[in-house]
Amino acid sequence: QEFYDRQQTILQGDYTKQAYYWFKFEEILWDIYDISDDGMISLISDDVIDSQSFDWSNNELEFEHNGGTSYGCDYAYSDIRLWLNNNFYNQVFTDVQKELITTTTFGVEGDYTTGTVEDYVGILDYNTLDSCELTSTLSGTAYSLIQGYKGLYYWCTNPFQNYLVRNNTFSTSRISDASIGVRPAITVLM
Repeated sequence: QEFYDRQQTILQGDYTKQAYYWFKFEEILWDIYDISDDGMISLISDDVIDSQSFDWSNNELEFEHNGGTSYGCDYAYSDIRLWLNNNFYNQVFTDVQKELITTTTFGVEGDYTTGTVEDYVGILDYNTLDSCELTSTLSGTAYSLIQGYKGLYYWCTNPFQNYLVRNNTFSTSRISDASIGVRPAITVLM
């Protein structure tokens, strides 16, 4: 079992307050949202495991970022996609677990996007989330709460419908809002 130490510095007037947090990393619990005929099981984390912005830019115009030119709301070039497939994927899964994870199509086709992408880990789109019956209470891990998760929303890939509200209605948020939760999704071969 690994522990994570996070130091947080808060400026209050002329004073600096520092807080230290220790987190015990436990295994992620997964909800099944699809089982295919060819033995693939698609999973989404049961809890919100982190709080991240979709893209730090909050740019509503086309611009160059993360290896391409697109809008800030385009999942294919988003900061959240980069974080999920680099930091999260490499820190969370063992080499043995990575051998079971297969690529999945994430993202959506449409205005303000460059289309779908094939990744090992991602976040789901509006239609997939709307069609599956997820039973999560949208509770967040202790780590996600200290990262700023407010307990109500998590990101999906659709531009201008970037997060899911607790009662399964969709709404929008600024893509730089770091208080929105992250529920990673993966597909494993069984």
